[in-house]
Amino acid sequence: MQEIHSVEHVDAVVNTTVSAVHVNQSMMLGGSQLYQIIYSNLLYYPVMYVVPLGTLAFLNIRLIAALNAIKRRTLTVRMKSTTSDVD
Repeated sequence: MQEIHSVEHVDAVVNTTVSAVHVNQSMMLGGSQLYQIIYSNLLYYPVMYVVPLGTLAFLNIRLIAALNAIKRRTLTVRMKSTTSDVD
């Protein structure tokens, strides 16, 4: 994989571009197979799959817990109201 840079030299006296040179440099990081393995396995999959699914699971657990707490509160209120009606 190569990266192309455009280097321009501007003449201050004439205020024009004197030369444009293209420099090819090989990119050490992006072309490395080790980088591709690390990027795809350690960064891409966790960010794209584990984090969203983990967040959904966490939010679902919290929602179920909140619904169960509301259900318990309404049952205790009903139990208290039925016992007070009997007295």
